[in-house]
Amino acid sequence: MKSTLRRLRRLPWQLVYGVWFVFGYTRMKVKANLQVTREVILPSKDFQPGIIAYPLEITGDFEIFLLSALLTMIPATLTVDLSKDSKTLYIHALFLGDPSEFLREVKRDLETPIKEFCK
Repeated sequence: MKSTLRRLRRLPWQLVYGVWFVFGYTRMKVKANLQVTREVILPSKDFQPGIIAYPLEITGDFEIFLLSALLTMIPATLTVDLSKDSKTLYIHALFLGDPSEFLREVKRDLETPIKEFCK
């Protein structure tokens, strides 16, 4: 009974985080599509590819899988590996630019909504 009430109280917040996730993921995907399109149409070769170690806050297998699958579906981004202790996700990005900005964007638009939605 208590767990059912707790889930019902949590439902509005899950909806908020679900909407936040949809907008954040869409924003990241559109931005990456525009970058790739620009590079195809006007090749400049000033992209900065790199592999970055992303420290995970989420701990569940499903949440880590969901984050890595969603990152892989974003153009020019690929999940490379997961550390043995499941605390670091290695991500390859073709347009890495500022690594700290990339980390903040992934945390804000993907990891935080996934973590809160899957509680």
